[in-house]
Amino acid sequence: MLRIHAIQTKEVQKQVCELCSVEFIPDALAYAAYDTPEIPDNPTISDETPGTLLGVAQFSFKKDGAYIYDLRSPDGIDDFEAMFIMGRSLLNFVDLCGTHDAYLAYPDRVEPRLATAVGFKKLDNGKYYMDLRGFFTKHHDS
Repeated sequence: MLRIHAIQTKEVQKQVCELCSVEFIPDALAYAAYDTPEIPDNPTISDETPGTLLGVAQFSFKKDGAYIYDLRSPDGIDDFEAMFIMGRSLLNFVDLCGTHDAYLAYPDRVEPRLATAVGFKKLDNGKYYMDLRGFFTKHHDS
């Protein structure tokens, strides 16, 4: 079963980042995706997840929008669907927080096919941007 949750402690975030070979950004928020046989008793506060780590996403809020730093799996893990769902989950959270502009801070850290599938568009200036206004509340053609 796929489980995606916000990482609750910096210690776990650092460990998950190391497992996914990405730089730990202490000031960033993070999500993790797991293939797990069970859900903890209190999944909203638990970082203890049995199963296989599928990936990590780190992001933060800035004045002009949310910046996604990483959306990456550990070496040897290739679960595009899990990474797509995690990317959309964090963007939905960003939107629900009232931030409607999202950017890939480091486009080279996210597989281009995944960035596009999640909804980012490459702008003429080379930046990857996503307008979240209405994205999760109205139908979109892909």
